[in-house]
Amino acid sequence: MLDFVGDGPLMEDCKALAKRLGIEDRIVFHGALEHSKTLSLFKLASVFVQHSVKDFDGAEESFGITFVEAAFSGIPVVATRSGGIPEVVVDKETGLLVEQGDHVAMAAAISSLLDSPTEAKAMGERGRSRALARFTMTESSARLRRLMGVAEPVRHV
Repeated sequence: MLDFVGDGPLMEDCKALAKRLGIEDRIVFHGALEHSKTLSLFKLASVFVQHSVKDFDGAEESFGITFVEAAFSGIPVVATRSGGIPEVVVDKETGLLVEQGDHVAMAAAISSLLDSPTEAKAMGERGRSRALARFTMTESSARLRRLMGVAEPVRHV
């Protein structure tokens, strides 16, 4: 089963394509969800997939918090090499990255993880470990302070 979360101008096209392909009964189009509901779907997921591309103005996916949330949930990611995604997803370590627009490679990457649950689980665990080491509020704040040359805050006990 595919849980499709999100909304936008292409939603109806996605639904129509699923119907044309005869797979609409295997996809749940949730639309936009509250954050807590999205996180609950992460707990059930085998793989998190997002195919990001540059838009007509050249804008790309930024850092992409959903990739960090997937990592914290311990699931591997299949995504595109777009914008800031490679800062979060390490190809062949915490997930699989493909080129923008390469739907064949995207499908192959998804299939490879679904066909290899042991490797998918290992990637998810590595992603979680990496997220805990790099993307917690404490670590992110400390990294920002180092970049800005600001001393660590004084902690009163």
